[in-house]
Amino acid sequence: MNDRVTGLILNQTDYRENGALVTVLTRQYGRITLSARGIRKLTSKNAASLFPYTKGEFLFDYKPGRTIFALRTAETKQFYSHIHTDLKAQCTAAVIAEIADNLSSEQAVGVNPETIYDLCEQAFTLVDQDERSDLVLAVYMARSLDLFGIGPQVDGCAIDGDVHVQSISAAAGGFLCPACTLKEHALVRTPQELRQFRLVNKAQLEHLEILKPLVAKADWINDILESFFEIHGSMYLKSWNLYRQVR
Repeated sequence: MNDRVTGLILNQTDYRENGALVTVLTRQYGRITLSARGIRKLTSKNAASLFPYTKGEFLFDYKPGRTIFALRTAETKQFYSHIHTDLKAQCTAAVIAEIADNLSSEQAVGVNPETIYDLCEQAFTLVDQDERSDLVLAVYMARSLDLFGIGPQVDGCAIDGDVHVQSISAAAGGFLCPACTLKEHALVRTPQELRQFRLVNKAQLEHLEILKPLVAKADWINDILESFFEIHGSMYLKSWNLYRQVR
């Protein structure tokens, strides 16, 4: 049965002779894998519409119970040109896509595919508009951690609940009070840093304009949030090393 769906391309890998497997995030089916035959040939009509970090419309052969579906046609709906011409934006999009890929996998049981799709699409759009990609990524990562159920504790000490906090520990799960900071040998943070970290973890992507003047740089926040994925989600983001080098 042929079906037509709109989705975001998360990645593409070579498959068999002149073909590729294309991972697409959709609102209807969640994450699907499309087998695109012959797209590495010069004569391919679909190749130009299968770039990662783009939004497209896909006609494919849907069969219940299958994990890979044969692609018939592809048409680009949103290319996100800035993402494909700016290296930092592209590396940011790669991290966003990899997290979305993990969110839509079987390990993220119970997460609404529409929520994952909408969050990823919103992040791609903001990065494409060159809207502080570091801050977009920080809020996106924070919201994704919440969807996984492993977000930082930012309403008090993650160990004893004390509201007087002094540091942030990914290993401990969030804010730490002075006593726990000493026990955990955590880096003491300034009140401004603690406030910025809490704001990012409470904000939505639509709050970006409010956050911009309050969080001058978000790279240090991103580093902490990435540690949450590793420590509490056992997710080692392959795209992170290049992103960190490029930024």
